Amino acid sequence: QAATIIAEPTTSTTRLKLNRGELVSKVAKLNAAGGSIFNVATPVGAAGIRGTTFRIVYRIDAATGKALFSLSTLEGTVSVTLFNGAVATPPVQVTNNQEVVVNADVDANGNVTLTLPSGATTVLATNTSTATNAEIAASADAIAHAVANVVIVPPPSIVPPPPPAPIQEPQPIIQPRNPTVVSPS
Repeated sequence: QAATIIAEPTTSTTRLKLNRGELVSKVAKLNAAGGSIFNVATPVGAAGIRGTTFRIVYRIDAATGKALFSLSTLEGTVSVTLFNGAVATPPVQVTNNQEVVVNADVDANGNVTLTLPSGATTVLATNTSTATNAEIAASADAIAHAVANVVIVPPPSIVPPPPPAPIQEPQPIIQPRNPTVVSPS
């Protein structure tokens, strides 16, 4: 059942684009050795999920261009890369009970300028509040209950049919001719 999966049974690629809003998810431990990925991108940053319970929020006021990006991790680790103009920041590892919160200005062309806290030169993960952890846990539990009876059945193995027998060209039928005997008269 989907709600009880702890580790990914196969390999997968998941890429989500969050243009605005909030996403709460619990992702099973991915088969990273097999090449599995789970990424969530926003205009301000991207998160690489590796098996965790997390919340990502991206809200923008279209009138002012002011945006809020936050990523909170309840358990596990999320690697966050933020965009400041055309430059990507070094990835920040957001682990158990941590979050990254960033304000940004987004112009009409989609160019992003991060607003770091006074005196900060880089984005850092900080501890989440008890209330934030409780909100994420409640949302993840609600999702788990909603999908508790969902059973994921892998598609049947498709075995290709055997190749058709080679087509043989029809052979001409040769019938012997009755020889006509001509007697001399």
